[in-house]
Amino acid sequence: MWFRRCPTTEQLDDFVAHPEVENPVAEHLPKCEECRAAVQSLLAEKHVLDDLRQATATDLNDARREQIVDICRDAARGTPKDAHA
Repeated sequence: MWFRRCPTTEQLDDFVAHPEVENPVAEHLPKCEECRAAVQSLLAEKHVLDDLRQATATDLNDARREQIVDICRDAARGTPKDAHA
């Protein structure tokens, strides 16, 4: 299958959420800068959400709250997660 037009946002979301599944979006991306940028944005969003899920998986104490604030601040600034290391 190939796309006559760009994949929908839902199709791009599915591609990002399930990278292990064969998906025609993978064939489309090398040909479309706009969709590559959209996937990069979705991946960044996914990483932030994954970090927040991990940070809130346990009881919240002051240190955990600060970690959540750091994650949100980095997301708002577009700072890579590993920039603090």
